Amino acid sequence: KTLTCGVCRLVLSRPSALTRHMRRHTKEKPFACQLCPAAFTQLHSLKIHGYSHSNERPFACPQCPARFSQIGNMYSHRRRVHSGQHPFRCHFCPCGFKGEGALKR
Repeated sequence: KTLTCGVCRLVLSRPSALTRHMRRHTKEKPFACQLCPAAFTQLHSLKIHGYSHSNERPFACPQCPARFSQIGNMYSHRRRVHSGQHPFRCHFCPCGFKGEGALKR
């Protein structure tokens, strides 16, 4: 059995998926951080946010000892540091840098 969003007509397969989806339309954020004003639409997002308060860094770079509190930061690190790319470009010369800090320096 499928369920259809009454707002955008998206078809979903589970009631829980429809509940999560509807929060996009209602802007409801039922999962609030107890340490700061942040609130989230999903419990998992609150858990990941909690790492920022505990200094826990569960996401390890597989290529060096660096660790991160968010998986997206680990992926960004891998692209910048280990890919050989230099995506931060100088507006005055052809130089490129791995990070914004290096570009500013």
